[in-house]
Amino acid sequence: MSDIVQSIVRGTQPMALTSDRLIRMEPLPPAWSDPRALLGMAG
Repeated sequence: MSDIVQSIVRGTQPMALTSDRLIRMEPLPPAWSDPRALLGMAG
């Protein structure tokens, strides 16, 4: 499981990362570092 999914399951994702935002987004980039930055989870 990716760290992005794990943070959502744990409830530790950034406040701005909501289900509405994810539904409205274009497909995520294929490289994990790119979606992480796009979703405000870089670092």
